[in-house]
Amino acid sequence: MRILYLLRNAEGGIRTHVEALMRGALERGHDVLLITDLRQADAGFQRTIEENPELRKRVVSIPMRSAPGPWDLLTLWLLMVGLKSARGTETEGASIATPGSGVHFDAVHGHGAKGGLFARLCRIFGILPRRTRVVYTPHGGSLHAMHGFLLNSIYVWIERRLAKYTDVVLAESRYTFEQFEKRVGSGRTELRLNRNGIAELEPNLSAWPAGLGKSIPARIGAFGLLRSIKCFDVLISAVFEVRKRGYSVQLDISGEGKERPNLEKLIRDLSLTDHVRLHRETSNAISEMKTCHIVAQPSRFESFGLVALEAQALGCAVVASGVGGLVDIVEDGQTGKLVGETEVDDLADAIVWFLDHPDETLTMRARAARRAREEFSVDRMVEGAIDSYRGKPAGELK
Repeated sequence: MRILYLLRNAEGGIRTHVEALMRGALERGHDVLLITDLRQADAGFQRTIEENPELRKRVVSIPMRSAPGPWDLLTLWLLMVGLKSARGTETEGASIATPGSGVHFDAVHGHGAKGGLFARLCRIFGILPRRTRVVYTPHGGSLHAMHGFLLNSIYVWIERRLAKYTDVVLAESRYTFEQFEKRVGSGRTELRLNRNGIAELEPNLSAWPAGLGKSIPARIGAFGLLRSIKCFDVLISAVFEVRKRGYSVQLDISGEGKERPNLEKLIRDLSLTDHVRLHRETSNAISEMKTCHIVAQPSRFESFGLVALEAQALGCAVVASGVGGLVDIVEDGQTGKLVGETEVDDLADAIVWFLDHPDETLTMRARAARRAREEFSVDRMVEGAIDSYRGKPAGELK
């Protein structure tokens, strides 16, 4: 098959998801192309395509803006140009489709609100043949009530109008599945749950050393874009509270974003410069997680929550806010702890509970690692996506 992926911002969890789909499709012998705005890509993706010539030649960059507007017409024209410029970059005998050419994509898969918009516009304006399967994964942004009443209403209205030009909406989490069903309506197009997945990781389920959090500092890790929505300010304040209660903890936050100056100021204001370190984006989050006892993801919103899942798979104790897709990944009291969003005391209480109950926490860690391995497989995710590209019936929802 020939598969086209459309994505505005190749950063964070959505980038990891799309990259995994591309790699999985390539490993299975399919031809792929990604059209995205590389100016918005995170450093990790920039490095990935620089170090992988095979992947780099399958990426075309065009400018895309987040908010809808007349500039989308320019992006649509550039999309057509991008497809034309990409022709012939694939393996011999499998060139990329161009408007009016005899070759075609078997499927176009739009990710996020803007990628999904352009995937459907490809059908509306005949940029790709009508036999091309149109697949859309929302990733929650346009479905989550975080934009204010007016914008929320506009985005849902657009989603409803575009649904009839969509063959399959492929939800990467139960949260996205339920939000689409609630706000747009599952009767407007086929809706499938195809959970995000990760490669199998070897968990460290050894018992924590005696005195962890007292004589031995406990390491807490956090990973992600430095944006207000990630609530790293709440996490820093929670660490301040934990230390006030007499516990020894070290917080390491890895990421890039516009909130860095504010977070640095908060660390100074709370006199935590020796106990909270703000790192640049890590090139290997998995390796960093392996050194953590606890991983925190206190976001105001996550359509999935890849950091929490990877941490669980590695055997870390995980605390996250009970929002969005995190509720599906972290079973409160069973595979981790869920807390109220922006609740400093709740977050501090959860961290202290882990340190005070190492045996119960070990049971929780083992249960979480087993569930991550059994229910969130990257191979299952890739196969589910490819089945949707081929038009195969959906498997049983789990």
